[in-house]
Amino acid sequence: METFFSAILSDLASRSISLMISKYSKPTVSIMEERLQRLLLRARIIVEEAEERLITNHAMLQQLNILRKEMYRGYYTLDKFRCHDHEEDNTKDHQLSTFVSSTI
Repeated sequence: METFFSAILSDLASRSISLMISKYSKPTVSIMEERLQRLLLRARIIVEEAEERLITNHAMLQQLNILRKEMYRGYYTLDKFRCHDHEEDNTKDHQLSTFVSSTI
């Protein structure tokens, strides 16, 4: 019986340590998200400023359309990052709660 409890406690300890390590190793992802968010803000300001002006140069309009499309792709990627992080957190919480309830 004691070996069973020690096995459960060691498994819980290793899972909690790995969870803490994974949470604290995420700043690289959040830094990337912040940089992408700043870059998208800059692109959005450029697009809004350009839309207020009367641009007749077709090459410039084409460049503006490319920038607008890439800006939307960037927002999609940013949303994907955030949804993926949210899903990972929910999965880890669910796995931990399932493990704890099954051991009790």
